[in-house]
Amino acid sequence: MLAGMLCLLQRCLGPNYLDQITVYSNDPEDTAMRHGVATLRHQFPRRRREKWMKWTEHGLALWQHQFFILGGGDLLRDSPDREVAIAWLQPLQRAMALGCRTIVLGISVGEVWRPQTKTAIVKTLNQVDLIAVRDQQSQEQLQQMGITRPVYVTSDLALQITSTQLQPGPQTISAVSAPTVSAPTVSAPTIGISIRSLTGRIPGLDQAVEQSFYREMAKIIDYLIETKDASVSLLPFQTHPSSYMAQHRPMDNDEVAIATVLEQCQQRQRVKVHGAFESVEQATDTLQSFDLMIGTRLHSLILAAGLGIPLLAAVYDRKVSGFMTEIDQQVNSICVQQFTLEAVKPRLDDLLMHNLLTHHRIAQAVEQYRQKMTPVADQLCQLFDIVFCGPIGGHKCPLAPI
Repeated sequence: MLAGMLCLLQRCLGPNYLDQITVYSNDPEDTAMRHGVATLRHQFPRRRREKWMKWTEHGLALWQHQFFILGGGDLLRDSPDREVAIAWLQPLQRAMALGCRTIVLGISVGEVWRPQTKTAIVKTLNQVDLIAVRDQQSQEQLQQMGITRPVYVTSDLALQITSTQLQPGPQTISAVSAPTVSAPTVSAPTIGISIRSLTGRIPGLDQAVEQSFYREMAKIIDYLIETKDASVSLLPFQTHPSSYMAQHRPMDNDEVAIATVLEQCQQRQRVKVHGAFESVEQATDTLQSFDLMIGTRLHSLILAAGLGIPLLAAVYDRKVSGFMTEIDQQVNSICVQQFTLEAVKPRLDDLLMHNLLTHHRIAQAVEQYRQKMTPVADQLCQLFDIVFCGPIGGHKCPLAPI
């Protein structure tokens, strides 16, 4: 998402755009190394003196910037164990208090059930200069809450770094024009699978649901290998360094979820387990070799769709169903509570049998979805008060927490 946002900002700010951007990050050194931007540590320390120093550092950075962008991800939602939306709105509120122009870009709205969360969202977003969400479902939620500012729908920021013009994988037949008949895919398809933990997302997703989902995913993997002779790859999209794991013990680690599923696979010896991706480019290079992506992680689906790869989504959150609706793939969206082998078999068989047609339809739908970025990019550039794709006009840099 950050790479996509930087690509978008380059179109508005010109060739020296990186010099004008500071990014909030939980891992500032890594973000600076990967993206070439100045960074600030997003997490605040617990000790009072260190916390005061961080507040001062952030306040100075905000004072030095004209714009503040809150962007990328499902930031406006409640969680059973923490105040997600409130935490993300705080830096936006501080930016407003210090006189920054503010932008909310490429976010989605999840389950919001706490009255104080809804109040904070409405009060804050009604003061924002530009609001662009990544699906119509989020737009409608904000409007129903009482947001009176215009709310644009834009494509997910990650699609800025993919292209459906890229050559698909060796097992997938590329369609230049709409086919008149559906051709079956060749034997031994290559299939990527993204698995994530579910507990703690919303009240209905408890450990029992999560463990049942893992068991069914193991059965699905065995079915694909035994009946389709498929080459199956398991892909982690969110991982943590061992030092971070030892200190914080986060529940949300894809490598742990993958290991749990793999233990229950009878055909585990034939499954390829990928390590953490070193870069976005490595992720897209890996994804484009697949005939099918079975995804729990939203961005496994978004990046695959951006490459024209057929999808089957295990829906655990509104953001996943919202994206699949935007690209007209509701029929290939199944909620995790019902994501069983028997339920997904017909969809798997259809997707592999009609791979050519599905590839073409997804490429078309994603291209239409991409077009929603154009008016938002125009609004963004107008807000920066420069000619689209023109020279920089002496502006302080946007500051974007991701």
